[in-house]
Amino acid sequence: MLTPALDSEAENKWFSDHYPNHSNCSGVRLLPTACCSQDRTPNPFSFLLKAQKNRYKSYRGSSHSLYVEQVDVGEEAPRTIISGLVKYVPIEEMQGRPVMVLCNLKARNMRGIKSDGMLLCASNETHEIVEPLMPSKESVTGERVAYGDDETATQPEPETPNKVQKKKIWEAVQPHLKTNEQKQVVYKGTVMTTGAGPVTAPTLANANIS
Repeated sequence: MLTPALDSEAENKWFSDHYPNHSNCSGVRLLPTACCSQDRTPNPFSFLLKAQKNRYKSYRGSSHSLYVEQVDVGEEAPRTIISGLVKYVPIEEMQGRPVMVLCNLKARNMRGIKSDGMLLCASNETHEIVEPLMPSKESVTGERVAYGDDETATQPEPETPNKVQKKKIWEAVQPHLKTNEQKQVVYKGTVMTTGAGPVTAPTLANANIS
């Protein structure tokens, strides 16, 4: 069984404020599920997931299946991110496209290029349709997502890339990310949002997220 991320003081406060009736029966803070269930999924706030809007460049790399993207997530410089979306999304549709970026994964080399992050996408069951998730049009570049009505100011600090990898936090959280009937991204049924509204998939309802 995967070990959840350790709690910070901020995470404890966030949990106590929002779920005061969920006692801690195991010494580990849980997500808002029944106290004595077997659910040990890490908090989704472990991830630094940011909205990107309108400042985005993409070109095809040496591999015919990969895009090399320069993505502005509100930092000093754009991030270089490699994605295997060539056969799913025409390059014309990638230029300037709002996307959701997972920022606290360890950078890795792909075909000789350092990729520093991951675009989150929805896909159908057969993986024949894959489309990048989209923040609301009014979202701010570099804005961190929230879940439900929670304000981003109450979120604990995200985990470091090393901890995300060591504890396999993404592998534990990812299966619980879906789209609902309204094509909104949800984590265990709770909608992922920015300050401007829900994060969505363009066309895919009840889809997997990766």
